[in-house]
Amino acid sequence: MNLSDRSDEELLSDITTLVGSQRELTARLVANLAEIEDRRLHLLAGFSSMFDFCQKKLRMSEAEAFRRILAARLGRRFPAVYSLLASGHVNLSTLELVREWLTEENHEELLSAVTGKRKCEVQAILAVRFPQPDRPSRIQRLAMVEPLAEGRFRVEFTASDELRRKLELCLDLTSHANPSRDLDVVIERAVDLLLLDLEKKRLGKTKRPRCETGESARKPSGVTNRVRREVFERDGIRCTYVAEDGRRCEATAFLELDHTEPKALGGSNEARNLRVRCRAHNQLWAEQVYGRERVERGRHFRRKEWAAPDGDEPCEAKQARTVFEKVHLALRTMGFREHQARRAIAEVMSKHEAKEPLAPEQALREALLVATAA
Repeated sequence: MNLSDRSDEELLSDITTLVGSQRELTARLVANLAEIEDRRLHLLAGFSSMFDFCQKKLRMSEAEAFRRILAARLGRRFPAVYSLLASGHVNLSTLELVREWLTEENHEELLSAVTGKRKCEVQAILAVRFPQPDRPSRIQRLAMVEPLAEGRFRVEFTASDELRRKLELCLDLTSHANPSRDLDVVIERAVDLLLLDLEKKRLGKTKRPRCETGESARKPSGVTNRVRREVFERDGIRCTYVAEDGRRCEATAFLELDHTEPKALGGSNEARNLRVRCRAHNQLWAEQVYGRERVERGRHFRRKEWAAPDGDEPCEAKQARTVFEKVHLALRTMGFREHQARRAIAEVMSKHEAKEPLAPEQALREALLVATAA
């Protein structure tokens, strides 16, 4: 782009206009991201998170994605953020600094206080309003992986004194096989053993598969190790969600087994009715089946947000909470584990609207059916 023919006045005028346009575009971009997340469009497009969507679909850097997603979420809570960004009164860096301190009660006043301020000025305002205790002096390194050559990486992390002693003992005990005391040899052997344990627990893998009968063969979900192993071998260690354009979700973390036909609606625990999904797409399917409101209510329960003040919740919600507290106590008294009781109650809750009265006896019967299901 050749700008040599532009006069000084034109360049200065252009740069002012461009900066203003950039601010307006940033505000519009952030508002669009907020709406995309609210509609779950990133999940429908085959991405497991907004961060993944921004990086891979929109080609943002990690820092760009982080700050814009943060601003989008703040904008959903406090819509004034959008106009402040568009006008240039606050920027993305300022929102990153104040994000932890904004509340329904103080957001207007606090955003007004940091309007037009530089980073150091914002930090000074926050230090006065929200004083923090002195931090101990320390030197800390963060985990780092740096490529050195093809197939070779430099890995650096911070270790506790206890871990250091364990590593040194491992080096001593393996000194005959590893006389050069290469730490990577010890780390790789340790990781190999950890993977064997994790694959057995999470994927159902074993060197000697055997006939599985009884409760000992089942995971808390009621899925046997044989079925778990079969599904992960079939689907791979990756989410199976596929968007309309054919893009498959690339998530390999937070994987779960998802029922194609939900268990609460009669779906079985057989391999043909199971698939590997990341947590985000598992939740998306639950919202599509049961409705977003029901899923949110079940998630609210699982977070143990039972003890709301009497004056802060409707009578129907209070009644339902009391019923399920009784059911939870009954299940635990019968010997069911905490995760079994909570899973059973969450599934029963998802089948009933909050406005529908549910007797404790009925709730307990339904929860028992779920908790004891094969």
